[in-house]
Amino acid sequence: MVGFKIDEKTITIEEFNQFEALLEGLKFPDDYKSHMLTYNGGSVPFDYDYLLSYLDDNNELIEAKFIRFYSLERIKLTYEKKHEFLFPKLLAIGLIEGGYLAMGYTKNNYGEIFVFFSSEGPYKVANSFKEFIENLEVVVD
Repeated sequence: MVGFKIDEKTITIEEFNQFEALLEGLKFPDDYKSHMLTYNGGSVPFDYDYLLSYLDDNNELIEAKFIRFYSLERIKLTYEKKHEFLFPKLLAIGLIEGGYLAMGYTKNNYGEIFVFFSSEGPYKVANSFKEFIENLEVVVD
């Protein structure tokens, strides 16, 4: 079972709603919102590894170790930078080994989860936040 450590101050629904207002009226999916209100990001417990497996554009299986979800404050900072490789379709929401996680927040990719690296991607890895969590493989050290 996947679980996360809280290592940031928890946030209120009002704080989350204020951030959503920055996204020009778009709302995050309920599963992601619930996660953020519980964990405000969240990292992996020290005695586990969470592995993400996906197929790249060449249909090759890629495995990456999940590290953490960003806190709301960190997501705000990445949104404000408006990185060309993400903006305006994706929002960075976390880290994997060697790269990052992003969520789509436009009408065409709403709630989808992607991975990206400095030199490649983004690659879609899940249709929803819930699906992303369910597909993480828990490996006990």
